[in-house]
Amino acid sequence: MLHMKSSNCTPVRFIEAGNLISTDVFLHKTRCLQFFVLLVGVEGTLYISQDDVEYTLEPGKFILLLPDHVHKGARPTRGKLSYYWAHFTLGEAYQLLEDQEAEQYLKCMSADANRDVFLLPTSGTFDNASRIMLEFRQLIDFSMQNVYSASMPGFALSILLMDLTHEYIQKNQQQIIDQSACSMQDLQKYIQVNYDSNLSVSHLATLFGYNPNYLSSAYKKSTGISLVHYINQTRISVAKSLLLDTNDSVSAIAAKVGYSDSKYFIRVFRQYTKMTPTMFRNVYFRKYINRE
Repeated sequence: MLHMKSSNCTPVRFIEAGNLISTDVFLHKTRCLQFFVLLVGVEGTLYISQDDVEYTLEPGKFILLLPDHVHKGARPTRGKLSYYWAHFTLGEAYQLLEDQEAEQYLKCMSADANRDVFLLPTSGTFDNASRIMLEFRQLIDFSMQNVYSASMPGFALSILLMDLTHEYIQKNQQQIIDQSACSMQDLQKYIQVNYDSNLSVSHLATLFGYNPNYLSSAYKKSTGISLVHYINQTRISVAKSLLLDTNDSVSAIAAKVGYSDSKYFIRVFRQYTKMTPTMFRNVYFRKYINRE
């Protein structure tokens, strides 16, 4: 599925809008328009395809038809059918994103990020039906009245598109958060098993399919600590056991827990335990072997 992404700093350019109502048999015409078409279901089911991908428009669903893409009726609707429609162009340049690109964009969008965007899939759902219907009726009223400013329908449609965008982002980011919670557990298990290997944030991000900045942010939100902290914490925990269970040198233990630089290992160890590895071994070894 494609997604339309564009800045919303400039209102859309409204062309026309209306409410199609059919009580008999309806089949949408075949068209290839040079502007966007927004459809919002009110009653019944519209069967329509875009680029030979079939969609259904029902109450609580919307469809965004793209400029210069062929859309047509996929099959007839029999009985009552009603939906709102609006034609418009965008005041800013837009991008078409594939599913994976849109998901990556949402992953990288932090809670406090600038959200001055329209971001809508070619087919989606909305929960706040009463507000969306009210906004569409208001849009049609503005387009039919002699309002004081010809730009009012464009602003009204922009608000409607922002409302749909807001709900789409909220729904999808919640899904990403839920998925991230599971992914963070898998990430921790991977670190616990592979503490002696490359655990750079960029390497882990590649393995788990995330942007490095997003992975760091998501991990901290999920666990309350940074990813680098957890990696070091895991390695130092293993190093403590090796210091007490083996006669290996500090440099050998550093290498075994993933630190190629023994001086850096000593610095990190001291940061987490308030003593050097040698001091730790001297202090705890006797207690360790006489702990009965």
